[in-house]
Amino acid sequence: YKMLYKMNLDARWRILTNRDQPDLHMQDIEILLRCFAMLIKGNEYKPSMTRFLNKFSEDMKATSPEKIEYFKTLLNNFLENSKSWSDKPFISQKGKFNMLMFESVFAALCEKAYKDNNYTISVTTTEKLLSLKENSHFITATSQHTTNSAKVKDRLRIAKEILIG
Repeated sequence: YKMLYKMNLDARWRILTNRDQPDLHMQDIEILLRCFAMLIKGNEYKPSMTRFLNKFSEDMKATSPEKIEYFKTLLNNFLENSKSWSDKPFISQKGKFNMLMFESVFAALCEKAYKDNNYTISVTTTEKLLSLKENSHFITATSQHTTNSAKVKDRLRIAKEILIG
């Protein structure tokens, strides 16, 4: 959590969320937690999201400082790559941050690096992000019953297919 709190202040993250200041209710910390949970345990997801995140948080207590540093570097690399994207890809037409899209994109782009235990995350383009955002199947998976296991797995699968191929 110390790492998440620190990364929550990162200017690149703040730009992606379209908010200058951290959320008073720590929703942005939860988003960062969710993106790591989806990366590391997304294929094991079972409702409820609260239980899933609580279990993930509990499991992460045993994580070594070196592994936490690895996750920090992974997120740093993701945020660095995000500087090449335009049009605020995670912001809806109403100006809200799309947490479900963010966690799906993060998990898809970082999956290979995580599995290979390296820092080389997959790169994507603004065009592919917009294609994901407009994909009817992805929209369905982010619209209703979003914590349903099938919807979570669909989001992760669709993001990987569109962004990586």
